[in-house]
Amino acid sequence: MLFIFIDILLSVVLVGLIHELGHYLVALTFGHHLVFRRQGFRFIWNMPEDTEAHQRLIALSGFGAEILFAPLLYLAGLWLYPWVVAVHLMAYPFYAGDYNDFGWGK
Repeated sequence: MLFIFIDILLSVVLVGLIHELGHYLVALTFGHHLVFRRQGFRFIWNMPEDTEAHQRLIALSGFGAEILFAPLLYLAGLWLYPWVVAVHLMAYPFYAGDYNDFGWGK
């Protein structure tokens, strides 16, 4: 039971870190430096001025990074990580508000 609790806790923390790291690395690739600030239990940042395509890529890279890491972390023993990613993806539209990753480049 303790193992499951640790797996869930570690997966939740890693989902948040990997998600924001995805945004940060893609923005850095385009020459931007994101500055994160806290909003409740999550961290937010302002979208840099760039082309619409680059902004969309920066916005979607958070979930992209989570999904790319899912098989790696599953094979590393965090077998609940893919489930946490799925729950995060389903819950995101309900709490994201104005800082919704899916609202860019429409």
